[in-house]
Amino acid sequence: MSTALQTVASVSPELVIVFGIAGVLLLANVVLSVWIYRDAESRNDDNAFAWGAATFFSGFLGGVGIVVVIVLYFVLRDESGPGAPSVRDSV
Repeated sequence: MSTALQTVASVSPELVIVFGIAGVLLLANVVLSVWIYRDAESRNDDNAFAWGAATFFSGFLGGVGIVVVIVLYFVLRDESGPGAPSVRDSV
């Protein structure tokens, strides 16, 4: 067997799965960060960039870090001003 064919098979399926999961989690982190940034911008929050950056960087701390930032954002976002109507406003 030639050397070129042997090097192609050196990537293990486990490594592909790990990189695939990491890629999906990174994509979800970016999407969530952009969503929080845009929501804060629509509410005229002066700290919109900080909320987006905190969400992005807390994603690298693990599940607990990003959950804490998201909960803080949802608790504190109503203080920054009105944005899109929320579910609570329609009742």
